[in-house]
Amino acid sequence: MVLSRAVSGIAPLLLGVLGGCTHHLEASDLAAAPVWYRADTTSILRNFGQPIRRIREDHGSLGSLTMWYYPHLALAFQGGAWCDQIRLLDSTLSTPRGIRVGDVVGAVLKAYGRPAARTRNGDSLWVSYDGPRTWQALSFLAVHDTVRAITMGQRAFLFL
Repeated sequence: MVLSRAVSGIAPLLLGVLGGCTHHLEASDLAAAPVWYRADTTSILRNFGQPIRRIREDHGSLGSLTMWYYPHLALAFQGGAWCDQIRLLDSTLSTPRGIRVGDVVGAVLKAYGRPAARTRNGDSLWVSYDGPRTWQALSFLAVHDTVRAITMGQRAFLFL
């Protein structure tokens, strides 16, 4: 009786691990302290200062996209004062689960579990996890099994 309860209690956990279910992220996963997805420009400027480069692209009826570039990250703003996407470009910052640019894909899989999607193109591999909302994601670009960029936030656009 006790054994059957123990087995029935652990069965869902084993099915999740062995069955390979994908994991949905929490809102707190869409961050690279001290910058968070949906942070306002005032807090970003307070933490990082002025960007080294700003680029604004006008897309007509679709709106505009403004990019702020720093030495170790790039931020995207889609027509507003709130950060819509963060891209980590080097190992200076990490995800809340400790993954940095330069880590191997195995470390990503260990920290986040089975991804919602894997897309390979030649030597490049995109590993993506669904965010708490359908339009949010956390994605890792790897080349030769090494993470080269980490993108988090709105999935409607990805920038290079």
